[in-house]
Amino acid sequence: KLLALTQESDRKEMLSRTYKQRLSSMSGGLTPLHVAAYRGNRKVVAQLLAACPTSIDILNDDKMTCVHCAALKGEESIVETLLASSPDLIHAVDAKGNTTLHLLLEKKRGKYKSIPSREIIDKLWKMNPAALHAVNKDGNTPFHHAVATRHESAIELLQWSLTFDEVMSVRQRCGTWSVARFKPLMNEQCKELAVVLIPDVV
Repeated sequence: KLLALTQESDRKEMLSRTYKQRLSSMSGGLTPLHVAAYRGNRKVVAQLLAACPTSIDILNDDKMTCVHCAALKGEESIVETLLASSPDLIHAVDAKGNTTLHLLLEKKRGKYKSIPSREIIDKLWKMNPAALHAVNKDGNTPFHHAVATRHESAIELLQWSLTFDEVMSVRQRCGTWSVARFKPLMNEQCKELAVVLIPDVV
């Protein structure tokens, strides 16, 4: 019924075999809003929200919200639109323990995911500061993902809020990054972090 609100071309695109393959990493229970959010189709997202506002709260079989789907693909504008409609979704955690920030900073999947901007990372972090310290079932925080993907803006923005134990965990799980890369991110207020992550910086 919800898909009937969209144009025929939109429906064909959303339900195409190729598109289903791109969603193969997700379990069942996907709603049209999950699909549109993942696809980054702002027009369809707006239509679905207008027609059925409560659909924004539906979880798929992996307990993923439509915001999670948008973050997984790196669709920043969709993430912002959905959170504007339902800010409480920023606190949602999927079946694997991932927050929206985890999924946004997760290693990109081929050519289908863009690199998240500093602005969206800052916004999500400020909306839910606890997400920075959330550990998923793989033992990773969003900062682990930032280091693993070498996202300099995310590291620069988030590193100052880490605890000593969290820094040690990053070093153990992700290894040390090159001194040349990390030096611009360090300052005197964070000498301890520099010593732990990269012993020869100080």
